[in-house]
Amino acid sequence: RGSIYIKRDTVVAKKGEEVSRMLALVLSRLNISPMEIGLNLYAAYDKGVILEESDLDISLKSTLIQLKNAIWNALSLSLEVGYPTEENIQLLIQKAVMNAKGLSLSAGLVTKDTISEILVKAKANALALSNMILKVNPDALPPDFKQSVEKIGISETKMAEPEKKEKEKEEEDKSKDIGLGGLFD
Repeated sequence: RGSIYIKRDTVVAKKGEEVSRMLALVLSRLNISPMEIGLNLYAAYDKGVILEESDLDISLKSTLIQLKNAIWNALSLSLEVGYPTEENIQLLIQKAVMNAKGLSLSAGLVTKDTISEILVKAKANALALSNMILKVNPDALPPDFKQSVEKIGISETKMAEPEKKEKEKEEEDKSKDIGLGGLFD
């Protein structure tokens, strides 16, 4: 009726040895199971298919990876079709907000969430148009506006490079299209 303390790990039976009845009783009173019970499968037969031991060996690591992939695929599918669940509702709401913002930006709809992007886009378009006007007629814009366009850094040389390449391509095309005389060199 007293307490028993085990000070250190002790091997009372080695693997494969038979456990005596007395030892089994002592271990059961200490609530220690003297054996590990399991099933060793060497082969299995299912609907005409024979599975060998290597087929039955299940790796915990690969099973965990497969389970994670299945969860990820299920989440992706539920997000794609818009099926709300407890696990994906926050992601669905975020996706809906982003889609709504993108739609309102493409439509030019001004809201408190899109005003800054719309103004940035409008400013960029205005500067690009101003730069094109300056190329055609440098005196068409007021001097103070012209200076602000130049301060921002849209230089005529940067804009002229694509134009220069375009002119070179046109000249090349014209040289190719010289009529029947070009066939006889």
